[in-house]
Amino acid sequence: MLPAMLPPIATGVSDFTKLRERGALYVDKTAFVTDVLSSPTDVTLFCRPRRFGKTLNMTTLRAFVEPGPPGVRALFDGLAIAHAGELVWRHFQAHPVIWLSFKDVKARTWAEASVSIAELIGMEARRHAPRVDPTLTEEDARTFGHMRRDDQLTTAHHGALLRLSQWIHGAHGQKPIVLIDEYDTPLHTAYEYGYYDEAVTFFRTFLGGGLKDNVYLDRAVLTGILRVAKESIFSGLNNLEVHTVLSRQHGDAFGFTEDEVRALLDQAEVPADVAAGMRQFYNGYRIGGFDLYNPWSVTQFFRDLPHRLASYWVGTSDNALVRQLLIERGTVDGPTLEAILRGEAVSVLIDEHLTLRDAESRPEALLSLLVMSGYLRVDAASPEGTRLRATVRAPNTEVRLALADLAERTVTSALREPVDPLAASLLTGDTEGFGRRLQFLVETALSFHTTGGRHPERVYQAFVAGLLVGMEKTHRVETDPESGFGRADVLVLPKRAGLPGVAMELKLGGPEALDAAMAQLRDRDYAAKLRQAGATPIRLLAAAFDGKHVVVRFSEE
Repeated sequence: MLPAMLPPIATGVSDFTKLRERGALYVDKTAFVTDVLSSPTDVTLFCRPRRFGKTLNMTTLRAFVEPGPPGVRALFDGLAIAHAGELVWRHFQAHPVIWLSFKDVKARTWAEASVSIAELIGMEARRHAPRVDPTLTEEDARTFGHMRRDDQLTTAHHGALLRLSQWIHGAHGQKPIVLIDEYDTPLHTAYEYGYYDEAVTFFRTFLGGGLKDNVYLDRAVLTGILRVAKESIFSGLNNLEVHTVLSRQHGDAFGFTEDEVRALLDQAEVPADVAAGMRQFYNGYRIGGFDLYNPWSVTQFFRDLPHRLASYWVGTSDNALVRQLLIERGTVDGPTLEAILRGEAVSVLIDEHLTLRDAESRPEALLSLLVMSGYLRVDAASPEGTRLRATVRAPNTEVRLALADLAERTVTSALREPVDPLAASLLTGDTEGFGRRLQFLVETALSFHTTGGRHPERVYQAFVAGLLVGMEKTHRVETDPESGFGRADVLVLPKRAGLPGVAMELKLGGPEALDAAMAQLRDRDYAAKLRQAGATPIRLLAAAFDGKHVVVRFSEE
C-alpha cells in the first residue's frame, strides 16, 4: 500500500484529464506542450519506445488546446505550463482537434484493418458533425456522409485529414490541430501479416495529403516507435520534423528523469537500498542527453510497494517484428546479443531510417530496431556512410531480462514440444523423426511472410541454425562456413572428437531438389571440416523447403 504522501496510481490510465480529475499520480510533462506550441514547425513526429508516455503527452496537449469547460484551466494549476508566456497560452482552448489513435489497429488482414481505420475516421467525423454539417455545400455533405460511414474505406476516408481540417476551419473560424497517436502500429501489423503494400498506399494518401501544404491546418503532432518517412508515407512533406531516441531535442519530454524519480522515492519514503536497486532495474535509457526511466515500470513499481522489484515491461507488447528479425538474424547477430546480455557495451552499425520494407535484407535491421524500440541504449554514435557506428548496451536489468526472455521465446513460445528431440534425431540420422519435427516447427514458428522476401533461403538457414542452439554444450553450429571446396549452409561440429557431426545443404523446392542438394554436399566435400574436428559418424543432410513444406534426406559418409 502506498504511503499517504504519494498520490494514488491509476493503472493503465493514459488520459491527462482523468488523472488530474482523480488526483492520481502525474509527473509533470507539460513542458512538452510548451515546446510543441512554441515551435514554428507545422508537423512533428516523436518516436519513442512503447510504454514511454506518448499517449499521455498527446492527451495533455489535447486537453490544453481543445475547447472545453471552464474547469479545464484548473487542471494545469501548479504545473510547468502555468508559467508559460502568452505565445503558448493564446492556444489554450483555442483550436478544434482532429484526434486519431491507431494503437489498437492490429488486424490480420487488410480487409479487417480497413474497417477499423474507417471506424476511427468515421467516429471522429461524427464527433465534429454538429458544427460542420450546417456549413457544408451539398457536394461536401455527400462526401462527409461517406466519411462518416465506418464499414469500409472509401476515397472520402483517404482524403479525410485534408477535408476535415478544411470543413472544421470553416465551421469554427479557427485552424484545427491534428493529433495522431501510434501512427505506425497498423504498419507494423501489416508487415507481420503480409498486407504492407495496401497499408502503405492508404497512409501515403491519408497522411501525405492531409499534412502537406494544408493551409487549413495549424499544426500536427504524431507519435510512434519508428520513423518510416523513407516509405514515402510522408512523400514530399518538407515541413516535417522528426525526433527519435537519437535526437538531441526533447530528450526529457518522454520518460522520467532522475530528478523526477528521486522526488517520487522521497515522497514514498522508499529505503535507500530499495531505491538503489530500483535505479539499477529501471534507469539507463539515454535520449537527448538525459538518463531516463521507463515511466510504465516506475509507476508499476510504486503501485506494488513494498513488494520486490519486478519486470513490468515484459509482455506489454507482442514484439512481432523483433521476433521475426531474431529468427532471420539471430545466428548472425548471436555473439553481439550474447555480449549485450552479459551487460557489455558493443560497437554496431544502426540505421535511424530503418524501413520495414527492407528490414529482412538489411544486416543492421535487428540492432536498429532494438535501439528504436527501447531494448538498447546508445552511449555514443558517429556517422559511417549513410548509417551510424554506435556503442550500444542494454539500458538496465529489466530490459536485459526482457531481451533474454524474448530471444528464448522467439523459437520456443509457439512450440508444443522441446527443440532437443530435433537435435537428437539430427545426430542419429533419424530421417522420419527429424523431418516430422522440423515440419512441425516450420508450420508453427515460421511465418509465410518471413519466407516470402527476396532471400528466403537465408531465412530457412537462420531458422534451422537457430533451432539447434541448444546443442552448444557438445557442438558448435556454424552457418556459411568454408569447408572442402565451398561453403556449407550449416555445419554441426563436435567440440570433441568421437561425437557425431552433420553437414547440411538447404534448397528451395520439393523432393526433386534433394538430389541436387545431396550431390552438392558430396561433390564439394562439405564434410571436410567435420573430419578435421574428428566427428564420428559424419552425416550429410539435404533439406528442401517449399513455403511451409519441408522434405529431408540423410546419408552417412
